[in-house]
Amino acid sequence: MSKNTTRSYGTIILLSSILLLISFDSAEGQTLYLGDTAEQSGCSLSAVAREDSVPHEMVGNYAIEHMKDGYKIVAVEIIVGNISNDLLRVNPLDAVLVDSDGFVYEVVLAGRDGQIATTRLSAGEKVRGWVSFEIPVDATLGSIKYSLSRSKFLRAGLATK
Repeated sequence: MSKNTTRSYGTIILLSSILLLISFDSAEGQTLYLGDTAEQSGCSLSAVAREDSVPHEMVGNYAIEHMKDGYKIVAVEIIVGNISNDLLRVNPLDAVLVDSDGFVYEVVLAGRDGQIATTRLSAGEKVRGWVSFEIPVDATLGSIKYSLSRSKFLRAGLATK
C-alpha cells in the first residue's frame, strides 16, 4: 500500500470519527428545554428538575467543606433509560454540566441528597436521581451532557419554556 493510499484511508477514518462525534451532539445550537428527552445509542436522557442553589442541609459535608469561594452547588434531576436490548451502565460520574458560556463542570459526589444510583439497567428500565456540580455563583446553567462512551454522549437541556 502506498503512502498516499494510507494517508487517504487515515483521512477517511478521521472524517468518519468527526462525523460520528457530531451526530451524537445533534442538539448543538438548538435550545434544549428542561423535560425534553434525548435518545441515542440505546439510551434516553431527560433533565426533569434543577436547583440553581442547593440548600446547605441537602449538601454532603465534604462538598460544603471543600467548596471554593465564589462558587455554589447546583443540582439537576435526570432520568436515564435503557431503550436497547443490552445492559446499560449508569454512573453519576458520566454526567457533566455545561454552562451558557460553554464551560464544563464535573460532578460533585454527594453534592445533594438523592444522587442518581450507580447501576446497570436492563431493557426498558429507567433510573432517576440527582447529579450535583460546583459552579461559579454567576454561571448560568446550560445543559447536561451524559457520556455513553469515549466518543458518544447525550445532551439534555436545562432551559425553561
